[in-house]
Amino acid sequence: MGELQREASGLRETVQHNESVLVRQKRELDVAKEEAVAMIRRAEERIQETEQPLALQMAKLEELEGWMNEAIKQRSIGSTPPVGKRVQTEMVAKTGKRREAKGVRAAIL
Repeated sequence: MGELQREASGLRETVQHNESVLVRQKRELDVAKEEAVAMIRRAEERIQETEQPLALQMAKLEELEGWMNEAIKQRSIGSTPPVGKRVQTEMVAKTGKRREAKGVRAAIL
C-alpha cells in the first residue's frame, strides 16, 4: 500500500509539473503570436512606404519616356523649333522649374 501511495504521489507531482509547463508554453505562444502580428504590421507599413514613392517615380518615368519618344518622333520628322528647346519649354510650363528642364533637355539631346 505504501508503494502505491508513493507512485500516486509521484504521478501527481509529474502531472502538476506538466500542467505548469503547459501554462508557461501557452503564455509564450501568445507572446510569440503578438510579436508576429506586430512584425507583419511593420512589414506592411514598410511596403506601403516603398509603394508610394515608387508609384510617383513610375509616373514621372512614364511622363519622361513620353517626352523622349515625342522628341525622337519630332526629330525624325525634322520639325522646328529644336526638340530640346520645345521639351525644355514644356517642362518649364508644366513644372515652373527651369533647372529640371535643363536636366531633361540634356538627357534628351
